[in-house]
Amino acid sequence: VAKRSYLRRILMPFSSIVKRSLLFVALSMSILISNSSFAQNVNLNINSKEPGKLFFTGEPVILTVEMAAPADGSIWNLSAEVISGPDAYQPIKKSAADNILLTKDNSYKSEVHIPVETPGYYEINWTLKQGDAVQLTKTSTFAIIPHNPQDKQRFDSPFGINVHLWFPREVGKVVRRAGIAWIRDHMGGSYDSAKKEWTDQDPHLTWAEENNLCLLPVSEYFRPETGVKNGDSFIYPEAANQVEAYAKKYRGRITAFEVYNEPYGFYWGPYFDPGG
Repeated sequence: VAKRSYLRRILMPFSSIVKRSLLFVALSMSILISNSSFAQNVNLNINSKEPGKLFFTGEPVILTVEMAAPADGSIWNLSAEVISGPDAYQPIKKSAADNILLTKDNSYKSEVHIPVETPGYYEINWTLKQGDAVQLTKTSTFAIIPHNPQDKQRFDSPFGINVHLWFPREVGKVVRRAGIAWIRDHMGGSYDSAKKEWTDQDPHLTWAEENNLCLLPVSEYFRPETGVKNGDSFIYPEAANQVEAYAKKYRGRITAFEVYNEPYGFYWGPYFDPGG
């Protein structure tokens, strides 16, 4: 009993020190977290008027930088450098200023002219500071490309890309500005099997025509799991009806069709190449 009492007297002060130390660490962490929380929430949005930040040769390269207004109305300064591209390692300045200021006077938004002109793909490293403390570094990209006409559909163009309609509709503008003339996507809309007709407009075709793009529709119905098996072959009367109705509905607006989707891939591979 005496020994336990002795140990208790020895350990109690030590236990108190440990508790106070842990409390001090917890408070310190809390202060650190609260001081850095604003920096962790800072974000810099970099945009341009040109779709996809694609600039034609000869156009000024101007990016818009913006951050959310801080509650204290503080002044932030931004610097940037081209870190890769044909004209790399060019310091970026706004007018004659050494730094790009983001303040409540400009609503924390500024246009920045990028002093490059050679066609190519570029990366920019942005550094956002409050005073001398770096609060954020961020990399963004843009490209300078040859000018290409976008006034009409170019059915004779060899350039195309596979897309899906769940992408934002603005992607169409990026695709067209990049000089791509064709998009490939599945036949869209609603099909009434009783009437053997498509009852609404294909949104893919509408999306293409809005951006002077040509649509290559792909039939997703010619595949084993949607056909009727007859021995070792497949019969597709319903699928054929759908494709025929689609072709009739959009005659004159679509000049080419893709009948099989991924013939040597997931759908048809085992049938065209059983050993592959």
